[in-house]
Amino acid sequence: MLAAAAFAMALATQADLDGTSWRLKGISGFTIPPRARRAILSFGQAGNYGGYDGCNNYGGAYRLEGGRMVTTGGIVQTVGCPSRRDPRLMERAEAFRRGLDDAELRTDGERLEIRGRKGVHIRMRRIRDDDAK
Repeated sequence: MLAAAAFAMALATQADLDGTSWRLKGISGFTIPPRARRAILSFGQAGNYGGYDGCNNYGGAYRLEGGRMVTTGGIVQTVGCPSRRDPRLMERAEAFRRGLDDAELRTDGERLEIRGRKGVHIRMRRIRDDDAK
């Protein structure tokens, strides 16, 4: 069913991403505990991206090439994140960031599917101004 949903989405364009923010719903190879810290990905108006990976803040510049996100000049504010409730949090955060580079982005306006060449599949949901969380 996931594969069918991904095909219903179109390759992301700059207009689809500019000024949007997205919350992590799932990432390949990881189970996300119900009250876990969720990664956030935001796209600025000038080819910038950034957010929170569940542990650390990150950001950089990007460009789209045929629906693929190519990142440049990224930074990570590393503070670590030990969590007894979510022992794989740091590993998941690193996989999330790694999955963003050279990844195919598809969206339907509410969902964002990120499929990295490094084997990471990320599912996100758009954050709207009226979202409580």
